[in-house]
Amino acid sequence: MISKTNILKIIGGVAVLAVLFFVLTNMGGGKNLNAFAESYSDFRDQQYDTYIYSYVPVVDASSETGEKNYFTYLAGAVDTKQTNSYRKSNAEQALSSYNSLNQKAMDTFSEHIGALDLATSQLVEAANRISDDEYRNTATEITKYAREIQQNYESLRLKYVERFNLQTKLLEELVDNGGDIFSLGLTLKDGGTKIPKIGEDIQNLTQETDKISQKMDDLYFSLKGRTGFKDYSNKFTENK
Repeated sequence: MISKTNILKIIGGVAVLAVLFFVLTNMGGGKNLNAFAESYSDFRDQQYDTYIYSYVPVVDASSETGEKNYFTYLAGAVDTKQTNSYRKSNAEQALSSYNSLNQKAMDTFSEHIGALDLATSQLVEAANRISDDEYRNTATEITKYAREIQQNYESLRLKYVERFNLQTKLLEELVDNGGDIFSLGLTLKDGGTKIPKIGEDIQNLTQETDKISQKMDDLYFSLKGRTGFKDYSNKFTENK
């Protein structure tokens, strides 16, 4: 028969082992939370770069630079008050400008979306390494916002592509028919119907991304307040 003293010793030993197990399994919690915060900063840095490059292919900076570009040539190509030769010349220059500048800017935008995708995956990995269930669940919610942001930028890119395709189709037809815009009824009607809707979609995606980004920030700082993990600076927060 086991004595009362031995029973107490056994219970005490089990308690010590339980505490030791808890310490060993959770001692990396702070480190993992800091790693998540660092990954979050990396994501925000990449988001800021993606945000900047999302404007490069579609912004008309002619008023600032004083130089003609795709958009000014496009306007000239569809100017019904001008001659056919004028419209054809502008259509040719618009296509040349698109191929040399706007398409490259689109490629760069796409590359940054790819980098943002990688940063999102790394953030997910960092969240999954958090040992505390409550904190890990919150971090996981943050990663869902991150993924939505990345996917919105990809949707934005596809909208750009759709609009550029409609515009360049019109430009190519203008070049082929010598600038006779009045013979392009179907193409003009197609573009006139679709392009305004694409513009609305682009605006909605931009606004939605801003809202998601704010929700993500709120949740992140809520987690930071509860855990006190190390905060890392990032370009997005500093420049927004």
